[in-house]
Amino acid sequence: MFSGTDLLSGIIPELCQKYPDLKFIIGGEGPKRIILEEVRERYQLHDRVRLLGALEHKDVRNVLVQGHIFLNTSLTEAFCMAIVEAASCGLQVVSTRVGGIPEVLPENLIILCEPSVKSLCEGLEKAIFQLKSGALPPPENIHNIVKTFYTWRNVAERTEKVYDRVAGEAVLPMDKRLDRLISHCGPVTGYIFALLAVFNFLFLIFLRWNILCFNHGIASSIVPLFPDPNKPVFFTSLELLYCWADRSPLHEAAAQGRLLALKTLIAQGVNVNLVTINRVSSLHEACLGGHVACAKALLENGAHVNGVTVHGATPLFNACCSGSAACVNVLLEFGAKAQLEVHLASPIHEAVKRGNRECMEILLANNVNIDQEVPHLGTPLYAACTYQRLDCVKKLLELGANVNHGQWLDTPLHAAAKQNSVEIIHLLIDYGANLKCKNAQGQSALDLAAPKSSVEQALLLREGPPALSQLCRLCVRKCLGRNCHKTIHKLYLPDPLEKFLLYQ
Repeated sequence: MFSGTDLLSGIIPELCQKYPDLKFIIGGEGPKRIILEEVRERYQLHDRVRLLGALEHKDVRNVLVQGHIFLNTSLTEAFCMAIVEAASCGLQVVSTRVGGIPEVLPENLIILCEPSVKSLCEGLEKAIFQLKSGALPPPENIHNIVKTFYTWRNVAERTEKVYDRVAGEAVLPMDKRLDRLISHCGPVTGYIFALLAVFNFLFLIFLRWNILCFNHGIASSIVPLFPDPNKPVFFTSLELLYCWADRSPLHEAAAQGRLLALKTLIAQGVNVNLVTINRVSSLHEACLGGHVACAKALLENGAHVNGVTVHGATPLFNACCSGSAACVNVLLEFGAKAQLEVHLASPIHEAVKRGNRECMEILLANNVNIDQEVPHLGTPLYAACTYQRLDCVKKLLELGANVNHGQWLDTPLHAAAKQNSVEIIHLLIDYGANLKCKNAQGQSALDLAAPKSSVEQALLLREGPPALSQLCRLCVRKCLGRNCHKTIHKLYLPDPLEKFLLYQ
């Protein structure tokens, strides 16, 4: 039935004695149901404790809306979906502070307690007091808050924040890590997980020692990888046999731009499509290093131009990451896909993030969707505003990017306001950005600007109605469509007027 049933059996009689109008509705089935039945029988609580047994998922909502407070007594939990469902039905949640539960709901929607009868009783009493005093938000407000938490965009943003926070933390020593594991997973399960963690750690040390000894035996009979960049290098078959486990000599040659060594290895019959455990090929390495000659040599010898790593990166993505326009052109010449599926790493977004405008323009010239939206980055224009790449913002707007299309309900203007980018703010508004657009939280760009900042002043200054000339320019550009930068020349307008329409 429920994990933490023993805790629940101690909570029920104590609180029922203190609060005569308190009732418990308990759902679930399992071998520990008998404990709760004994409690109900011993304290004569048949009219106040209802045991519903197993519930079908379609019936859960109808049960939840009958209550005011949801109690979770789990002793271990990774992600407690039950508390999300309860909060979505407008209930205040009281839960044990174990596993991933503290990260599921914001502090104002959940009362976290230690996994003990005393702590949980105190948490429930606090919730009861808030309920009776009217301090709890109305159920519909709780529902509306929870509704926005678990969209793909929101989950991606919060996951990214957790990764960033963890990446910035110092690596704890083993004893501290074990203490944290035990405290997060509860008094019983925590020690079991800690024991497993210690066993895995010792096993990892053994594997490292074993591999080092094995590699030492191989390396002692093999010449250095690149003793002289101008001389051909030969490798034993044993070394090539085991190179799949990590990076092969071909990977090293491609990554370091050693064209002679690369061609020598290819001539010796080394497979150009060897990949590492993460499915990184030599072509990936050459493009990441911006080594166009190595990339071309690999492609001419049959390297997969659209190979994908386990992280969704293609050689074209790596070329955009390094900012090598030459590599981008070579890859496209050999059939690289410029427009990729949404689940793969997007080359144009990577080029924009890093300010590699030339790579971005090459991709757009090869029919990449200028308004392609990916869940965690938005459109290229939104990414350019987020990373404050002014040159990319200008070019994207010139080429007809939708100035109000960003990341879900966030517009590029929202991103610029968050990043305190005054110049980008003015540029977006000049191209018709809507200052009234609101994001999922109901905030406009002005709401996101820091108080009394230059961005706030710029937004306030542009809040009024635009000039008639500006309205006419936007109207003409809208009528001409996305290719207006090409078609305006065909109107045979006076030179000053043409330049005005082209923002020149």
